[in-house]
Amino acid sequence: MTRWLLQQDPFFQVAIELPALDASTDIPAGDLEPLACLLADRPGVHAEVDRDLALGFAHMYGGDFEGVFWLSCENRSPAGILGDTAHMLGLKLRGSLEQNANALQAFCADRRVLFVFEHVAPSDRALVTFGGRASVIFVAASPLPARSSLEQATALFSDWRNNSDACFRVLGDVQNHLRNLPAYSGEHLRMAISLGSAAFSFASQAGRLAEAYELLDLMIDAMRARGDLLAVHRLEWERSWILEEWNEPIPLRASAIITGQPVQLTLGFR
Repeated sequence: MTRWLLQQDPFFQVAIELPALDASTDIPAGDLEPLACLLADRPGVHAEVDRDLALGFAHMYGGDFEGVFWLSCENRSPAGILGDTAHMLGLKLRGSLEQNANALQAFCADRRVLFVFEHVAPSDRALVTFGGRASVIFVAASPLPARSSLEQATALFSDWRNNSDACFRVLGDVQNHLRNLPAYSGEHLRMAISLGSAAFSFASQAGRLAEAYELLDLMIDAMRARGDLLAVHRLEWERSWILEEWNEPIPLRASAIITGQPVQLTLGFR
């Protein structure tokens, strides 16, 4: 009866997003029963679940939920994880990290959904434990895929309008390169600055403002460490329009830039 009732909800019709289950994987039904008691019969959270077991459960018991979503979060920041979750749910969230987390909690309050998170750091688990009627599985840790090199990431983001999905997958790698920006020189410095500019344009145009804000913070820290105060001022101005959209106070220095005279800057965005 539960499955029949759930299938009357239009959300159910489009809300199964899972990797394929390997036909050779044999999971005894008895191994799935403890998960069913913890997660299918009522909302719950279970961590350190074997990947094959988690995938088998999601396929076997998917009909007990309004939606089932598998998110692979390797190298993703907290804002990126929430952004990917919202995207998979069909939600467009332009808020801050806190605002987006609250919006997802509100979404899950009355919806019986299952999230399976892979490669989420233990420190980020509370962020995606949305409560309400949602159940959550955290897959046990496994080796992370290799990061994209600076050259690979720069080439990808040079054509971000045609590489949206791939760009979202490597935003975590971009952040890593921006953290290393103070140590770059020559061609690598030019590439890292170009990458940061393109990644910010990509995230902001996609409406993922929390991720765009994260990128700007990394660029501001890096350019301040390099002593490029003109670039810092320009980046703070870019950050101000995001703060304005969030109804957050704008730092005085950024406000002064908005009302001041035009100056020649070292970075260009959007």
